[in-house]
Amino acid sequence: MGTVRIWFGALVVALLATACGGRTAGDTRPATTAAMTRPVGTTPGASTTPGVSSTPGVSSTPGVSSTPAATSTAATTPPASTTSAPVDSAVTSTTPADRSLARLEVAARLPDEAGAQQLIVVEVADPTDTFAQLQAFDRVNGRWEPAFAPTTARVGRSGISADRHEGDGTTPEGVFTLTEAFGNGPDPGTKLPYRPVHDQDYWVTDSSSPYYNTWQSGPPAGRWTQAEALWTLTQAYHHAVVIDYNRDPVVPGRGSAMFLHVRNENPTSGCVAIDLDRLVEIMRWLDPAKAPKIATGTDASLTA
Repeated sequence: MGTVRIWFGALVVALLATACGGRTAGDTRPATTAAMTRPVGTTPGASTTPGVSSTPGVSSTPGVSSTPAATSTAATTPPASTTSAPVDSAVTSTTPADRSLARLEVAARLPDEAGAQQLIVVEVADPTDTFAQLQAFDRVNGRWEPAFAPTTARVGRSGISADRHEGDGTTPEGVFTLTEAFGNGPDPGTKLPYRPVHDQDYWVTDSSSPYYNTWQSGPPAGRWTQAEALWTLTQAYHHAVVIDYNRDPVVPGRGSAMFLHVRNENPTSGCVAIDLDRLVEIMRWLDPAKAPKIATGTDASLTA
């Protein structure tokens, strides 16, 4: 590929809160518990790896410099396949993973996942990556067919792990159900059960509490010492879909508060985060009658 020159405009310095059990550096939200003040070790304002160009020809996140498609030879290179469902190359390590073509071999190698008729695939190139590619598929005549164009997602600040533990900053690897949603904003029209967030609504992240990894309302009153104050995370949790990780049964210390929610320019503390407009599209698409699931993993684990 030819050399791509990226001109940076004014640096966006106002950072929004990172959810999933952690706070970003520069987050000025009042802490509701002492545990909620721990830093997550992310670099404020960093959206791409220096010296690595982002994928051309796709829409960019507002406020983040994108690569003009006209300056890249890749923008004029025809896809390798001319079929109606072409397959793209693997996601690129550590950089935004937007793709104009679906990686169909990822879904093709996954079975129906215990009757699931809808599947979201979140794929990283390397276990330590914080950028992922998210794809959504419908099960049609025994095959997975793309429901939307792929999009970039942010995952845990420590990447993806099959051995997730509370506070380690990883997104859990595996296949999980999607059964409910919530948000500080109004129901966007999802078929999933949708719970509006009110003051004093918490998701408990204290692994020593009997309420660990559950939604609770009202003051803590000694019931837990660590929790996410859902009503304070108005950007990240404007809308969110609950990822059913470590919920049945709940294992103390294995991780909590795993959601598909709205992204900012930072990694998460374990959740999967995408742009609001795409999240709304996906929430309207998700149908509990189709037993939707989400699969997270690396290129190798998802296509093994």
